[in-house]
This record gives sequence, C-alpha cells and structure tokens, in this order.
Amino acid sequence: MKTKVKYQQKRGIERREDLRALALGIIGQLGVAEFSMGMLAKKANISNGSLYRFWPSKTELIASVAEVEFAPLKAKYLSAMSGCESVEDVRLAVRNHFIYFHDTIRERPELIDLWNGLRADKVLQDLDEKDAIENARIMCEKIAPFCSNISFDDLWEVCIMLIYIGSATARRAASLPVVKANKMIDQMFESAWEVIEKEIDKS
Repeated sequence: MKTKVKYQQKRGIERREDLRALALGIIGQLGVAEFSMGMLAKKANISNGSLYRFWPSKTELIASVAEVEFAPLKAKYLSAMSGCESVEDVRLAVRNHFIYFHDTIRERPELIDLWNGLRADKVLQDLDEKDAIENARIMCEKIAPFCSNISFDDLWEVCIMLIYIGSATARRAASLPVVKANKMIDQMFESAWEVIEKEIDKS
C-alpha cells in the first residue's frame, strides 16, 4: 500500500513538472496575458477539472512556474552572498548576479515573457517585489558591518535601488548584441554602485 502511495505521489510531482514545462512553452509563444488554463489543459490532453486539482487558478499556476524557473537564480545569489566577507566581495557577487541573470534570460527568452506576466498581475507583482526586497535585505546585512554610521533603512534604500535598476537593465540588455549588452550592464552597475560607495564613505 505504501509503495502504491509513494508511486502516486511521484507521478503527481512528475505531472506537475510536465504541466509547468508546457505552461512555460505556451507563455513563451503567446505571453502570460493570452495564456489560459483551458489552453494548457488542451495541450496536456487533460480535462480542465484535472488541471484545477493541481492549481486552483491561473495566478497560482504562474506563481508556481515562476518559483521553479527562477529558483536557480535565487540559489546562486544566496550562495554567492553567503561567502562575502567584505564590501568588495558583495560588489562582485551582486555584479555577477546581474550578469548571470542576463545570460540566463538571453538563453531562455521565455523567462522574460514570464517576468512580464508577473509584473502585469498585482498578486504576482507582489511576489516579485518580495524577492527583490529579500535580495536587498541580504545585501544590506552584508554591507552594514562596514557602515556603522549609516542607518539600515538608508542603506536599504540604495540597495533596493540597485536591485531594481540592475534587474531591469539585465532584461533590457537581453535583446542587444552580447558586447553591447555586457557594456550596458557594466556601466549601469558601476554607476549604481557609486551611490552605495558614497554611503559607505560617510561612515
């Protein structure tokens, strides 16, 4: 009995993975706005009711797809930041994060369509905002020990600014030739980091 239950659970997980992959493929072709649960059900050759047993709404499905697809980016960022022991370490980790992000979405343009969908839906936008805020918080905590005369709130403001500008630039650069894209990211990052350095110099 236990073996049967484990098999069913495994099949359920695999089915979810297959459906997420199909959903991302449709989103890459049509965009999130045109994507529908019925469209996915038809593509997967299952009933709408079966699909809704996995996700009760389009919003929850898109959130699930985004969580899985962007998880490697988040994991790589957390890993890089965990090893930072100086401001320079943080600078390099954040810069490399934007480069990795850019390289990833250049190779997989459907992720840009997915992100655009996140920004267009209020609930999904809130989830995306939480990730940006968390990334800024982690950056702040790594830099704060070197900025004893600056409040955490002030430091957080410049860190979240860098996260927002960096992410937007990386996405925009994905449509440019590689050399021009890398130059744009470097220029953006150095300009934005100067603001953080000015805050650090105050301490």
